[in-house]
Amino acid sequence: MLFHLTIPLADLSRADVSEAGGKAANSGELIAKGFSSPDGFVLTTEAYRRFIESNNLEKKIETELQSA
Repeated sequence: MLFHLTIPLADLSRADVSEAGGKAANSGELIAKGFSSPDGFVLTTEAYRRFIESNNLEKKIETELQSA
């Protein structure tokens, strides 16, 4: 399975919320409707997962959240 790590905002729609997040998906919807927006991209949830895993941050994040 091919995972994208970045996606241009103009390529997003509401269907991409789980992969790109709500703000980015809604930005894509606005762009598709003709609203003016600078070019941009989003880091996908897969990119985030890979970063967390490759830097062994799972436990640190869990500890910080438990102490908040």
